[in-house]
Amino acid sequence: MGDPAIIAAMRRLIPVLTGALALAVSLIVLSAGARTQTGVPVFPLDDSYIHLQYGWQAAQGEWLQYNAGAAPTSGATSLLYMLLLAAGFAAGISQSAMPAVLLGLNMTAFVLSAALTAQMAGRLADCLNDDRMPPERFALFGGMLFAGSGWMAWAALSGMETMLLVLFVTLTLWGVLAENATVRSIGLFLATLTRPETVLLGGVVALSELLPEGDERWLDRLPRAVLAGLPALGVLASPILNWIVTGSPGSTGLLAKTRFTLVPFFPGEVITAIANIIAELFVWLLGGPTETRGWIVLPLGQIIAAIGVLLLWRTHRPLSRRLVVVTAGWVVLGVLATATLQTATWHNYRYQMPLYPALILLMTAGLIGLIGWIAHRSGRLPIRVVYYGALVFALGWAVWSVSTFRSAYARDTTTALTMQIRMANWLQANTNPDALVAVHDVGIMRFYGERPTLDVVGLTSDGMVEAHRNGPGTLYEALETARVDYYAVYPQQAPPYFGIEAAADLFGETLLRIEEPGCSDVTNADCVKAITQPDWDGLACSAAPAAFHHRPHRGLGSDGYV
Repeated sequence: MGDPAIIAAMRRLIPVLTGALALAVSLIVLSAGARTQTGVPVFPLDDSYIHLQYGWQAAQGEWLQYNAGAAPTSGATSLLYMLLLAAGFAAGISQSAMPAVLLGLNMTAFVLSAALTAQMAGRLADCLNDDRMPPERFALFGGMLFAGSGWMAWAALSGMETMLLVLFVTLTLWGVLAENATVRSIGLFLATLTRPETVLLGGVVALSELLPEGDERWLDRLPRAVLAGLPALGVLASPILNWIVTGSPGSTGLLAKTRFTLVPFFPGEVITAIANIIAELFVWLLGGPTETRGWIVLPLGQIIAAIGVLLLWRTHRPLSRRLVVVTAGWVVLGVLATATLQTATWHNYRYQMPLYPALILLMTAGLIGLIGWIAHRSGRLPIRVVYYGALVFALGWAVWSVSTFRSAYARDTTTALTMQIRMANWLQANTNPDALVAVHDVGIMRFYGERPTLDVVGLTSDGMVEAHRNGPGTLYEALETARVDYYAVYPQQAPPYFGIEAAADLFGETLLRIEEPGCSDVTNADCVKAITQPDWDGLACSAAPAAFHHRPHRGLGSDGYV
C-alpha cells in the first residue's frame, strides 16, 4: 500500500504539477503568437474584439451600444465576460493593455481547470471501487489529458470567454464528485452567466439528484433536485438585461447563427445539416481525426468514454451514477445543442470546448477498466506496465497536440495581424472619424479602426440580422438606406455577398485590397479582403431589388422597412 504520508503528499502534488504543465503548455503556444508593432498580443479570433468593444462601451456608460450613440444590440453573448471587461476598463486598464490582461486571466483559468481535473480523475478509482491502481496514477493521467491538450491551450489564448466557462464547468463537476453542493452551485451559476447553453448542464445536475438512494423514491428527492437546478436560473440574467436595454430578450448573436432563423426556412435541409454536424462531432471531434486539426481528442476517446459510462453505472453506487448522468448528459446535450448553430464547427470547435472536462472524466474511468482488463487478459503483463504504456501513448498524443495547435495559433494570429488589423489601421489613418463602415469582421475593425461600423451579419447593428437573413437584395437596400461610406469586407466568399466584387457599381472604388494565400480559415472566411468606397449618388438599389426577400425590421428606414 505504501507510506500513507507519501501517498497523501503525492495526491497533493499531482494537481500542482498538472497546473504547472498547463502553464508551460500555454506559454509554449503563446510564444508563437503574433504581436502588433507596439508589442500588443494579437488574438486569433475577431469575436474576441467584439467582447472588447462591448466592454469598452459599457465602461463608458453605453450599455450594449457597440458604437457610441447607436441603438443598443444584444451581440455580447457572454454577459459575465462583458461585465469583467467593463470592470477592467472602468478600473483604468487601457485598450492596449487589456489583451495581455485577458491572456493572464484565461491562462490562470487553464491552470486551475487542469488542477481540478487531476483531482477529479484521482477520485474516480474510488467511484469505481477499483483498488488495483493507486488513485494518484489516474489523477496524473486525467490531468495530463487536460493540461497537455493543445486544444485547451488555444482556447485559453483565444481571448474569448471559453476557458473561463471551462473552469466553471469544471467547478460544477468537481462539486458533483466531491458532493459539495456549494461549489457545484457556484460553478453552475457562473457558467450560466457566461454562456446560455450551460442551462443544459443545470438540467442534468438537477436530473442526477432525482436518482434515489437506498429505499428512497425519486419523488422523495424532488426538492433536492429543484434546489440543485436553481443556480442555472443565472441564464435569465442576459435576456433580462437585453429586454431592459434593447426592448427584446433575444440575442442577435443567436439569431444570426442558428439554423432555425434561416430565410427561406426548409425544415428537411435544416434537419439534414444538423444531423451531419452531430455525426461529425461524435465521430470525428470526440475521438477521431478531424479534417483540419487531426486528433483533437485522444484517439477513440468517445469509445473509451462510453466504456467509462458502463463501468461507472454498473457499480450501482449513487455517486457514480449521478456522475454518469451529469457528465454523459452534458456531453450529449452539449453536442446536440451546439449542432444547431451554423457556426457549430467554427473556431477549432470552440462551442464544444466546455464539454472536454466531462469527457476526460469518462475517458479516465474507461481507461481504468481497460487497463485492468488488458492486464488480466494478457496473464503476463503487470497492471503497472499496461498503465505506463497507456501513459506514454497519451504523452505522445499530448506532444503532437501542443505542436499542432502551436502552429495553428501562429497562423491564426498572424492572419489577424496582416489582414484585419492592417485594414483597421488603414481605416484609422485614411478616413474621417465619423465615417460609417460596413464590415464583416466587426470586432477588429471597430476596436482598432475606431470608426462607426455597420455589421452586415447583424450581431452588433440594430435591425441588420433580418436584413442579412433575408438575402442580398434586402441587405443592399439596408446599406443604401444607411449610406455607408466604406465597405471593409470579403468581396468573393463570405455571406451575404458571395461575389459583390463582380458588381462594380455596388462595390465601388477599391481603396485597399489584401490577399494572403494560405491564410487561416479559422480566423478568416476568405484570404481576400478589401476596402472600397461605394458611390450612392450614382446608384439606386431600391429601384430594382436584387432579391425577393423583403421583411420589416427595426432601425432602418422611417417606415420600418428597408
